[in-house]
Amino acid sequence: MVRYLVLVTGLASVAYAFPAFNVPNSVNVDGDTCPVMDRSGLMCPVLCVRDFNNCPDLIQPSECPAGEQLCDDGACYDSCDDVENPCLCGMSASDFDVLYKACPSYSTSVTVKQYNPSTKQEQIEFACAQTWGLVSRNATFGSDTSVALWATNETATTMWNECPLAAEPKLSFTETVCLAFYGIIGAEVLLYLLWHAYKSIRERHAAQMRRVCSQLPKTQVSPSVASDKQYEKGVVQSGPSSIDVPMSDATVSASQLPAGSMLLRGYKNDIAGLFMYGLTLLSTAGWIALLMIIVLDYYGKVKGGVAYGLLANSNDSMSVFIFVWHLAAIWLIAMLACKRRLRNYFRIECSLPQARVVQVEERQEEVIMTEGRQNRLTQLVTKAYNAVVLKFGLNIVAESCATQHIGANQFIEYRCTRYVFIEKAGSFECHAFVLGETHRSLLDCHNGLTSAEADARLTRVGENFIRVYVPSFPVGLLQELFSYTYLYQMMCLFVWFYFNYFKLALVQLCVILISAFIKVFIRLRSERRVKMLAERRNQCRVRRNGVWVDLDTADLVPGDVVAVEANMEVMCDGCVLRGEVVVDESSLTGEAMPVRKLPLKNEAIAYDPQNSASKAYSVYAGTRVLQCTGSSYGSAPTSLDTMVPVDSAEPQTQILVLRTRTATDKGKLIQRILFPIRYSFVLDEQLRVSILALLAYGGVVFGLSIWLMGADRTSWYYGLFVVSQAFPPLLPAALVIGQSVAADRLRRQQIFCIDLPRINLCGKVRLMLFDKTGTLTHSGMQFYSVQEIANTTFGDAEQNIEK
Repeated sequence: MVRYLVLVTGLASVAYAFPAFNVPNSVNVDGDTCPVMDRSGLMCPVLCVRDFNNCPDLIQPSECPAGEQLCDDGACYDSCDDVENPCLCGMSASDFDVLYKACPSYSTSVTVKQYNPSTKQEQIEFACAQTWGLVSRNATFGSDTSVALWATNETATTMWNECPLAAEPKLSFTETVCLAFYGIIGAEVLLYLLWHAYKSIRERHAAQMRRVCSQLPKTQVSPSVASDKQYEKGVVQSGPSSIDVPMSDATVSASQLPAGSMLLRGYKNDIAGLFMYGLTLLSTAGWIALLMIIVLDYYGKVKGGVAYGLLANSNDSMSVFIFVWHLAAIWLIAMLACKRRLRNYFRIECSLPQARVVQVEERQEEVIMTEGRQNRLTQLVTKAYNAVVLKFGLNIVAESCATQHIGANQFIEYRCTRYVFIEKAGSFECHAFVLGETHRSLLDCHNGLTSAEADARLTRVGENFIRVYVPSFPVGLLQELFSYTYLYQMMCLFVWFYFNYFKLALVQLCVILISAFIKVFIRLRSERRVKMLAERRNQCRVRRNGVWVDLDTADLVPGDVVAVEANMEVMCDGCVLRGEVVVDESSLTGEAMPVRKLPLKNEAIAYDPQNSASKAYSVYAGTRVLQCTGSSYGSAPTSLDTMVPVDSAEPQTQILVLRTRTATDKGKLIQRILFPIRYSFVLDEQLRVSILALLAYGGVVFGLSIWLMGADRTSWYYGLFVVSQAFPPLLPAALVIGQSVAADRLRRQQIFCIDLPRINLCGKVRLMLFDKTGTLTHSGMQFYSVQEIANTTFGDAEQNIEK
């Protein structure tokens, strides 16, 4: 009962608490004067005398051994030539009116009565004078001690060896190194202003040269559907096409682009721009080098092996480091924010036909998977985040593509797809060929293509070969390190190195670099696997100019007729013209059972490869032929150089190439792997709230550190230490190591991942639904068990049918 009464009483009382920050002084919390204590274990300073006979008895020099002499420092040596007199305080003997000598040091400590830190040195000297008998035992502190203070014009018998403190070197900020810094920064600012003015003048009409085009291909009609005259002119079917922006309305920005559209901007090189780009890279390395020099100067590794040899003293060094640290952080953040557009800023924007590089800009689509599952705070933060993204165009992806030429044709390769410049439209477009819309029209293409037709189409659609760029390990490591996460870690490490926490900084630096090495190694290994999948090529037999020739599958174009035999891998999307084919589509669709493909019918039946009714006549890239009509080609192949008429023994199975490269289902799959769509889940939305909360917490604790520590230079460093506890620099490294270990486990199961954060997302999957069972099971049923029903209840499963 008493316990409950105490609990109720405690709940009824209200307590208010606020931390009290008190400055150390001579009174306690109640205002009473603090008692003065004695202090023991204090050592006496050196006593200087005009003659050693004036030394007190307790510190009288001892007799020197034979062959040695008493020197001015109170010790015995063979020779006094190189012995320094401490009473001179580093000055010359000629600077003194009277030459003093040092008594031997007193090895016993003394005790100071009623010790006061504000008069520490005076109290120690008084206690020593009393101990040595220079002052009466009854004397009190503050009375005349008869021992003079150090001075060059002193003539007393004794004086304390209190050498004047050397004047601390000051940084006037007019030193040569400072003037050089001002000159370099001023020259760079002037050069950037001049370049911007020059670029603005050269690009005054650049907005009218930009073009907006669609990512969907223009469909070019083949001669079997249109007349030869129309085909030669490149007739465009109605349907998806590029968006031609008139010259007077070409000021469309990337943020205004409709979905599936791209903004094309042409650039050409400029000598002055190349110089400015090199200067920018040099400046980026220069800021990092400058921080390293300041850190090394702290340890005395820059000038003469003396700490602060370059920046004079600790206070000036700390001020300079803080100033340079902020400027370097701003510069590096700007470089990261502009890294995809930086090179083109130092080029001159021009018309697309004159461009050496085309900058492709498009909106990055994001699939939202969080509808109906957000609280009010998450919705508010998400709304603010989306507003910032739209305001500053953070959802715009920019990529530079070098222009290439084949004869008179100019093209670019963007995301593994070829875009050819069309002079009439004044823009780059991707192309797809329509060979026919019915079975009969497709069968009319059985004669294949001529070499001229094939070359023309190869120029338009490109090689049937998806090139995947995998950087070398050094380049991949540089790409990995050039990110905001590693920038934050690097700036924290600079502070720790400068503040003499080099051991902790070295350990964290090693952990961060090791995690980066592991992540890059795993990512590049997975990308090489994708490269092997995408860059598969083989030899096949193709009808060209009416004869069968051996060609590389990379040379296939829509309209080619390819001979098929068992165990060959299909390298394009097409339809069966002749014979029957049984293919394994498991690598593409997951279908476990072989699929039979039939030849087209010589009827006016509509054909659409995406229609399920037409799939029975279609073969797809990435599938393998298990069986086909006839197992041999029938006649020996020829080459394009030695063509002979077609042998009477035609290949019994033939397919017509409809789509190649990224237009195939396999190509689109590889595109989705290399350039995945961004998904936003509940975890991503909540992460923004967490980051915002941590930023607020970091700002508060940083401000408290500055306030409580007196708003001096040191408080800035400790404020950053506290912030680094809110955002531990090792946290990203720990996540990378965890993802890398998970990726290695997946690799052992033949599952490869090139985007390691997706592994975390997969860990949140709790339920997986499949659209059909055909991709997981075999057709047909197998006996498993029998269950007896007794009294409307199922009994135990019995697998033994004999029972």
